[in-house]
Amino acid sequence: MPEQQLTVLIVDDTEENRYAVSRYLTRAGFQVLEARTAEEGLRKLTHNPDVVLLDVRLPDMVGFEVCRIIKSDPRTSKIPVLHTSATYTRSGDKIHGLEGGADGYLVAPFEPEELLATIRSLIRVKKAEAAAQTAALQWEATFDAISDCICLVNSHGAITRHNAAFKESFGTPATNESFETFAARADLDVRALRSMHESRRRESAFFTRRGKYFRLTADPLLDSDNAVQGAVLIVSDLTHQTQAERALKVAQNRLDLAVKSSGLGLWHAELPFAALIWNEECKAHFGLPPEAEVDIEVFYQKLHPDDREPVRKALANAIENHQPFDYDYRVMQPDGSIRWIRAIGATTSGPGGDRIDGITMDITERKRFIDELQESKERYRTLLDALPQLVWTALPDGRFDFVSRQWSTYTRKSAHTQLGWGWLESLHPDDRSIVRTALNDAAQRAEEFSIEVRIANAEGQHGWFTLRAVPLLGRDQQIAKWFGTCTDINTIVSARETMATAASELERLVAERTIQLEGSVQELESFCYTIAHDLRAPLRAMQGFSQALLEDYASTLDSQGREFATRVSAAAVRMDLLITDLLEYSRLSRMDVSPVDVPLDEVVQKALHLHSDYIESRSADVIVQKPLGKVRAHRVVMEQVLGNLIGNALKFVDKQTRPRILVRQEELDATLRLWVEDNGIGIEPEHHSRIFQIFERLHATPSFPGTGVGLAIVKKGVERMGGSVGVSSEPGKGSKFWVELPKA
Repeated sequence: MPEQQLTVLIVDDTEENRYAVSRYLTRAGFQVLEARTAEEGLRKLTHNPDVVLLDVRLPDMVGFEVCRIIKSDPRTSKIPVLHTSATYTRSGDKIHGLEGGADGYLVAPFEPEELLATIRSLIRVKKAEAAAQTAALQWEATFDAISDCICLVNSHGAITRHNAAFKESFGTPATNESFETFAARADLDVRALRSMHESRRRESAFFTRRGKYFRLTADPLLDSDNAVQGAVLIVSDLTHQTQAERALKVAQNRLDLAVKSSGLGLWHAELPFAALIWNEECKAHFGLPPEAEVDIEVFYQKLHPDDREPVRKALANAIENHQPFDYDYRVMQPDGSIRWIRAIGATTSGPGGDRIDGITMDITERKRFIDELQESKERYRTLLDALPQLVWTALPDGRFDFVSRQWSTYTRKSAHTQLGWGWLESLHPDDRSIVRTALNDAAQRAEEFSIEVRIANAEGQHGWFTLRAVPLLGRDQQIAKWFGTCTDINTIVSARETMATAASELERLVAERTIQLEGSVQELESFCYTIAHDLRAPLRAMQGFSQALLEDYASTLDSQGREFATRVSAAAVRMDLLITDLLEYSRLSRMDVSPVDVPLDEVVQKALHLHSDYIESRSADVIVQKPLGKVRAHRVVMEQVLGNLIGNALKFVDKQTRPRILVRQEELDATLRLWVEDNGIGIEPEHHSRIFQIFERLHATPSFPGTGVGLAIVKKGVERMGGSVGVSSEPGKGSKFWVELPKA
């Protein structure tokens, strides 16, 4: 830009000096600002002059102080200040001014050219400093922007500078810290730096640090005598590069392994077929040894004679039109056998000319499989046509894509008219929408379905069939196809109608018989209670009179008479208990035992309370492992069952043994098993099922009294509640009775 844009501020209290200097600088192309005092000059600094001509002697302030103010303010510190003095100045004043921050000092009188040259010199220095500062900032920014970690070391090995990446990766070195000291602290490798001092040239070393891979490069800074004055150290993080190289190597190895294990042959040719390059597998496909030399003529000679010309034309067309080459051909083997080979290739163009690359696959087994599959398909069709059922297959939405010959024979309609939705026309009109709905529902669930439908024959008569369809699921678990049959069930439908008529008649007879049985049951109940009353009345008389004999006439009876009276009384009591148990047993067969949630803790507590006197008299030890849980049962029946089991546990114990009873529960899958265990006399294993039968007793009455009905009542009651009962016991080892019922 022209110098007219440069501004000079003249601060001088002498008007003649300001005029002369201003006039000369204006002619030289400068813009001039004038100030008579220091205060005015400081105000005009806001115009950002390029140079300040500052008189040393001002009326309000010494010029040296004004210079200090200018240089101490960051906004004006970069403005060059040139001291001028019109009077005699001592050398000490000049030194004082320059040391105070002034950029120059002129003593009047001075030539205008000298002033102009000094001003221009100061401006050049200012621009050079600004450019240097900008370059330094740019270098600093570039230095810190480099992603590699960089540090500079001096001739003594001390770190003088480092960039931001170095600090972020390894931390901040201490002032004047040697690189080797810092490296030991930051876990860095110093081999490259040491080697560089010996070789005086660039050295590199690779190392690992905390699971990462690095390379440290040391570049020497040499003086004219080839002495090392310092070094530039660059630490590059090669982790991603190393991992990528390893991954690439692994991928290449896998690719080589995949190609080798897959049996693929690789081939390549520079066009126009100057040479052929085949790998060993490709040569093996053509029956050639690994060391065999191949060219295009060898290739054609190995082809089956009938395939040579078609392959030649297909290959020429692919090369000419730059289209993919994909062809199956036969190759003659040295032993005279033939193998099917599939070749796939593509033509590419490059600076070196056209080329074609491709692979070969041995598809002999695939071809054989396809032939066998076609043969199997034909056998499958023949088998379907031989079946008596009407066989069909359908697409996922239900459209037929195949019907067997039996379908066409029955309907007398051609197969193509039954494909798609044509098959619905053969169904009875009332069945069509039902079948469509059932098919759609089954398709949503991907499940097989079966439905009875009517299908019209050639005469238009509808016969009954069971239409059954099974879905074939694909890899995505979606229906790929339906396989179905229609089986003639006219005979079954006819039999079903006959059975329905017979069932209706049977229901009528059952209803009549039920009424008769209900009457008989009522008569039986009346009879049972009548018999019980009529039997118990004389029993009570026998018991009363025998007891009266023992109480009122004991003195007149001899010992034998008293024994007879006692036996009569005891027999009457046992007979009364037997009748009571029989009534209970009979009542269990007739009563309603609708199950409810029954807490076993409460039922067991009530049963124990029922036998509390006997428990206390025998000092029995009873343990109940609570909680026992809840079961689905009838509460009254459950109380009777547990009352009988606990009563037996107390009763069937030797007189010399203190009874011990354990009540516990065992949770099974859907049921709960309640155990009543004792330390009684035990039961022979062969009698375990017998003791639950009515009137079955294993022991003499005097030792262990009872009616032989208690356990029969237990079994009847548990079975009426939908449960089961059993026992585990051996003679002399006690008994463990269990009752199993559904959990609540």
